[in-house]
Amino acid sequence: LELVRPDFVQVDGKGHAGYASWPTRSGVAAPGFVRDALRVWRDVTAARGVSLYVHYSGVWDGRAVKRPGWAVIRADGTPDERATSFWGPYLEEQMLPQLRELAGTYAVDGVWVDGDCWAVEADYRAEAVAEFRRERAGRDGAVPRSVEDPGWDAFMAFHRDAYRRFLGRYVAAMAASHPRFEVC
Repeated sequence: LELVRPDFVQVDGKGHAGYASWPTRSGVAAPGFVRDALRVWRDVTAARGVSLYVHYSGVWDGRAVKRPGWAVIRADGTPDERATSFWGPYLEEQMLPQLRELAGTYAVDGVWVDGDCWAVEADYRAEAVAEFRRERAGRDGAVPRSVEDPGWDAFMAFHRDAYRRFLGRYVAAMAASHPRFEVC
């Protein structure tokens, strides 16, 4: 770091599989830790005045979706194996606590949230379907099940709007609790 003098360093924080690369108090830490590598990176970069950013898988979390009520529900009624639901507790009970650990406990400068907008899946959980029916489904209340069904574009736009609200919630929450923490 002293020789290269980078503007910043990025390390992995939580990948799509859902394992955190630090001993998190919220979520699941990768098994087999010998030493807190994130602490090492933060100490080394801070001592040299180099910013530290963390890669963080947002919507996709292969561990979180194993918890009851956290996964997107597919059209066939089964839980998705990767995508968390905007209508479930994932944001409040895991994502925000982990981002606050990164910003507070580790004083990292920010995160690059990966797997968010491109990982959005149609969610058929009761709360999502009820909200869609109230807002967009029209008189018959039909909820499309595939791209061939009428109203599919509206259903997907509804989920993109839900994603934008989800994004806005965590960006605003982090700005309120850790104003210097950057989210990309």
